[in-house]
Amino acid sequence: MSTAKFRGKDKKTGQWWYGSLIVNFDRYYIVLSEINMTLMRCDHLSRRRLWHIDEDDIIEVIPETVSEYIGRKDENGREIYKRDIIRTEWQHDGMTNYDYEITGEVFFWESRLCWAIDNKEAIRPLCSFEREQLAESEDGGIEVIGNQTDNPELLEG
Repeated sequence: MSTAKFRGKDKKTGQWWYGSLIVNFDRYYIVLSEINMTLMRCDHLSRRRLWHIDEDDIIEVIPETVSEYIGRKDENGREIYKRDIIRTEWQHDGMTNYDYEITGEVFFWESRLCWAIDNKEAIRPLCSFEREQLAESEDGGIEVIGNQTDNPELLEG
């Protein structure tokens, strides 16, 4: 079982932080990955666990910047997150004369239950069971070139 990983921009400094996500009403926090939360006590009647997190290990982030790690890395070893902008090559049914490049935003395609790329003209799944496949290998040819928050201009045009 893998642990979900998120990122978000610090509400005060604008710095990106990576770790676990906590949502408390309308406030979003990233708990730094290297920090272990310690169980203070367990209320056996309500079955709730009460955790203690050091104040320095939790960062309030801008809700609109929170993105989930999709569990894949690009060709340079960089983690891919929802709302990243990626560039990749595609081939249709393995026919090389149909190769083309696509640049778009990563999102979770709920009807297909997989991550996908949306470039405003078409949606292309990042699932290995689709007819259209990533060129070369499963992760070959994928490159993170920015994200929706810092580089929205990459999606224009």
